[in-house]
Amino acid sequence: MPTVFDEKQFQAIEHAHGPMLVVAGAGTGKTTVLVQRIVRLIQSGHAAPDEILAVTYTDNAAKELKQRVLSETGSLGLWQTDCEFPLRASTFHAYCFGLLRRTSNDFEVVTKEDLYVYLRHRLSELPLKHFIRAASPAEFLSDLLKFFERCDDELVSVERYEQYVADLCGGRLPLPRVSRSKDAAALSTQEVIARCQEIAQVYRKVREMLAASGLGTFGQMISRAVSVLEAAPHILAEERRKARFLLIDEFQDSNPAQIRLARLLAGAEQNVFAVGDPDQAVYRFRGATNGVFDIFAHCFTGVKHVTLVENRRSLSPILRAAFDVINLNPPVGAGQTRQPLTSAREHVVARHKRALQAEPVNLVRVPLIEGAAVEAAAVTEAIRHAHSSCRGHEVRNASGEPEFRPCQWRDFAVLYRNHKHREALIRQLGAEGIPFAVRGASVLEVAEVRDVMAAFRVIANPSDGISLFRLAALRQFRIDGERLRNVLAAAPEAANLAKILEKVPGGKEVLARLNEATNLARMHNMRTAEVLKIALHVFSIPDSEAILALCRFVSEWHKKAITVTGSLVEFLEYLEFNAEAGGSVPALERDATDAVQLMTAHAAKGLEFAHVFIIRVRTGSFPASYREVLFEFPQVLRESALQWDDDPKQSYEQEERRLAYVAMTRACDTLALYGPRGRGREVDPPGLMRVLANQRSLAGVVRVRDAAPATGPAGVSKTDSKLSSWLAMPPRSSLEHMTLSATRIESYQRCPLRFKIENDWRIPEEPAPAMQYGNAVHTALKAYSDSLKQHRPLTREAFLQCFLDTYAALYFENELQAHLYRSQGLEQLGRFFDSEQTRPSTEVLASEHVFTLDVSGVRVRGRIDRVDRTPQGAIVLIDYKTGSPRDEDDADKSLQLSIYALAAQECWGKVPERIAFHNLTTNRLAETERDEKQLARERNNILDVAAGIRDGKFQANPGRNCRWCPYYSLCPETEENLHSVVTAVSPLQ
Repeated sequence: MPTVFDEKQFQAIEHAHGPMLVVAGAGTGKTTVLVQRIVRLIQSGHAAPDEILAVTYTDNAAKELKQRVLSETGSLGLWQTDCEFPLRASTFHAYCFGLLRRTSNDFEVVTKEDLYVYLRHRLSELPLKHFIRAASPAEFLSDLLKFFERCDDELVSVERYEQYVADLCGGRLPLPRVSRSKDAAALSTQEVIARCQEIAQVYRKVREMLAASGLGTFGQMISRAVSVLEAAPHILAEERRKARFLLIDEFQDSNPAQIRLARLLAGAEQNVFAVGDPDQAVYRFRGATNGVFDIFAHCFTGVKHVTLVENRRSLSPILRAAFDVINLNPPVGAGQTRQPLTSAREHVVARHKRALQAEPVNLVRVPLIEGAAVEAAAVTEAIRHAHSSCRGHEVRNASGEPEFRPCQWRDFAVLYRNHKHREALIRQLGAEGIPFAVRGASVLEVAEVRDVMAAFRVIANPSDGISLFRLAALRQFRIDGERLRNVLAAAPEAANLAKILEKVPGGKEVLARLNEATNLARMHNMRTAEVLKIALHVFSIPDSEAILALCRFVSEWHKKAITVTGSLVEFLEYLEFNAEAGGSVPALERDATDAVQLMTAHAAKGLEFAHVFIIRVRTGSFPASYREVLFEFPQVLRESALQWDDDPKQSYEQEERRLAYVAMTRACDTLALYGPRGRGREVDPPGLMRVLANQRSLAGVVRVRDAAPATGPAGVSKTDSKLSSWLAMPPRSSLEHMTLSATRIESYQRCPLRFKIENDWRIPEEPAPAMQYGNAVHTALKAYSDSLKQHRPLTREAFLQCFLDTYAALYFENELQAHLYRSQGLEQLGRFFDSEQTRPSTEVLASEHVFTLDVSGVRVRGRIDRVDRTPQGAIVLIDYKTGSPRDEDDADKSLQLSIYALAAQECWGKVPERIAFHNLTTNRLAETERDEKQLARERNNILDVAAGIRDGKFQANPGRNCRWCPYYSLCPETEENLHSVVTAVSPLQ
């Protein structure tokens, strides 16, 4: 073997029989150890290739492992090609699916996103009561499916979970948490059990539906394979013969079901060789367990341990800083001590008495204000400077041997926790002409793909005004934006955009193209793949890698087991539901591109780069904030015999540190972390950077500095499309004099650009189902309040009939949602009516009282749902809420309630005694009050918004609210460039 191995590596490679656990730290050559161990087993005669099963985490890793073993052993002359080589290397899932196929137990596999879509279409068939809401029928579906995935990972069958629920009913087990922690105390024992029973019923129903459709999940590959092996001794014996030596890579990411599978295959010989690093376990959300190394030691007898600590990738400052981050976590494994890694590269240089300049790890603080822009400029400048001064660096070739390579752009990587963190950096890199490529991103936000999707939506639904507006802004249509805006402003609120376009020069051409595309689509039965070709041709949308990715996605979608008709309507619904499930349309991966690599820390696992920059390193961003799962997985159902304290929040925080450790140890030569400055005296960014900056042992290892002022060109807009030019036009003069409302003020505060589109362009849009439902409920509530005011109160039946009469005139596209809203309205209004009968007597002064205020020259209009006067003469204001419940904190902060208080002061001459949200969902009041100081503050708030509108400040404010924005597909700020290296493509061939 040409490679020189250290003592620990040699021990692992030479190990022959019995179980061995190799803890291989980052960059310590675990893949080389796996390859050489297989080679040694074959060459020494301990095993034939067809008696070895190597299990890796990805298909690519399995392929690479097999190729490297073939290369090492090919000189024996027993085989010349991969096809002849009998060694089996695969993922756990691929092995199990092969086993199921060989034993006639296979099924069509659906991804978790496709399972969500499959069930989203069939929600009405699921026995849901507690876990369904009219406003968002599928709100709990993801949580339910995650729980069922966990059941597969822990080998908890439907029958076992049903027995667990029976034990709960008998009082033999403690109750689990089946709601958010803040709501758990309010649930009675009966309610908790009822929810568990519902989970059991849905679990069984989902399994029955999948079986009837011949479908199964990735988790079921493992659980069904385990069942086959346990039920058929002859099959198990044959599988053990072909897996006398089992090697498991990335063992830290194994789940309990996979460990049970390994135990079954190991048999009495227990020739199980597991390699992994507990400090790189970052896939707990995929079922991996934090106790996997303890489980291994518990499952197998006489386990030998080897720990690899010589890192062949990184220099010592990187390793020392990374160790101080990961050492915040407790050691993994009973009685184990975490060992710091040492730099083998530095050891080699020292043996040859040469100097190796190791740069300190840079901790770069950026300002809080405009921090993203400064951070992007600082990272871009650092990359540009390093590239121009870099002479090259040492890399490892396919055989793991070191070699020198000149510096390239792809030697630089920028890592982040969330894809949204890269946006400012992409603009800055593009402005400075530095090539970049984004890994693992979705193409749905790329401009030309948004154009295709707009065409799709209008072809499927001609009344979609927002999508038609985007098509009208394509450059080939000579529409004057200002002319279109003026016509839109003059049109009635319920106007149809197609009718408006007929009155605008160039608009008829848009409609003619749309008519042509629609007719051609109908000729092809609206088949999505054909409609895609038609849209690209008719609307002259240019080819690009993003379009090629979309074409491949559509082609693959047509082949999916859950695809029924292949129609455009079905595809659009699939995309909507797929997005709800967290799915995407992935971009193409081009590894050969010489460009700066941008990716999430998760995507970087297993990779290495000469120079690594990690951005947005602060608490809340990286590490990301903890989000509690809805359903607690009961300890008693865990597969492992070992029980450990598993505080979910602590486990999450530890995994975030492991993810940061993975990100840091991707760096070979230099590492820099960037984060926004702290507040007050704590100038270092809160979280990991502050820990490193304050660690005395790292003096000279880390260097803390502030980001230098940007010297290059400022980042430019992501797009120079006609659409962005339209939206950037100065607003109509009437906008600065418009009457404001609480809704409009809050809209401007959330996103000034959204406010501008809503009020300056006034693009027609269809009312949301929640708004229609809310109007029906408010109509009934007004009728009830009016009846009290007239001293002729409605009966319960008449009150509910008022709601039903209004509701009957509404149109809901989704029948299930329509049914849920109707039932919800009757239940909530009935409960409201009953509680009203026991309320203290008050006088109803007004219902849906419309008012207009003058706040220092700014007109503010609103409508108060109900105004009461108490027997003592005090004024009480009530605002009915049909959506998510608001609490007292919401009421205290509500601008809407403050404006109501100002109106009451003007209309009735006094500040109201109480103002309340009446939550119809819970039939509870969230009460607050206002004093003169608070009202003065709100007046200033109103004036600030009016000033922003007057001064033409309509910048986009991207963030969480974008998800619910109806104009998201129009927003230039949320459009993406996924690379700056253009490769010629022909997507339709």
